[in-house]
Amino acid sequence: MTEGLDDGPVLGQRTVPVLEGDNVETLSARILREEHILYPEILKKIASEL
Repeated sequence: MTEGLDDGPVLGQRTVPVLEGDNVETLSARILREEHILYPEILKKIASEL
């Protein structure tokens, strides 16, 4: 934990393709799907290290 917002280490990342014909809504939806997969994976990893 740090004092700054988004100032700590990167805990996980995914690559999300930008497809031809994407707009803000379609790309945002694709990113959100990956976030919903990544978030619990990272929480499990952190919990297992305690």
